[in-house]
Amino acid sequence: MLAAFAFVASLQSAPAPVRLRAVILTDKAHHATGVAITNTTKRTVQLIQPGDGSLDGWRSPLVAWSMIPFGDKSKHPDWPKPLHLGRCGNTNPLQLSEIVTLDPGQTWTLGMNWIWALGAGPGKYRAVFYYRNNPALETWRYRSGDGQDEVLAQLRQTTPALAVSKEAILVIGS
Repeated sequence: MLAAFAFVASLQSAPAPVRLRAVILTDKAHHATGVAITNTTKRTVQLIQPGDGSLDGWRSPLVAWSMIPFGDKSKHPDWPKPLHLGRCGNTNPLQLSEIVTLDPGQTWTLGMNWIWALGAGPGKYRAVFYYRNNPALETWRYRSGDGQDEVLAQLRQTTPALAVSKEAILVIGS
C-alpha cells in the first residue's frame, strides 16, 4: 500500500513534463512488437530507456499498460495502478547507456523487453501504453556505490516527459 502511495505521489509532485507522441506497434496478427515514441516538441529531449523496475514504479521512466478486454466499454485511466506482481525487489544496475537523446521530430522505438503488457491473460484487448520520464522520482531503487550515484546524477538531468498512446487492439497468446 505504501509503495502504491509513493508511486502516485511521485506522479503528482513531478515537474510539468513535455508531451511526446507514443504509438503501439503491432504485427498483422495484432501482437505488440514495440512502442514508438516521437519527440513532437521544438527542442531536443533526453529520455531514459525503461528498465528493471519501470513497470513497478521503482525507477524512471515509469511505464504502464491499460488492458481492457475487447468489447468492454470502460474508459482507460489517466495512469494505471502498478501491478505489484510479487517480485524479488532487486533491480539491475543503472547505466548511462540508458539515456536516449531525441531531436525534434525524431522517433525512438522501444522493444518489448521491459515494457510487456503484464497482467493480461490470453485474449483480445483495447490497449493504451503509458511512458513517464520523471527524473525527480524519489523512489529510485538502485544500489549505491560502484559508480551508481554518478549514473543516477546524470539520469536526473534528463527531460521530464509524458507519452500516452492512442488505443490499439492487441491480441495476447494466439
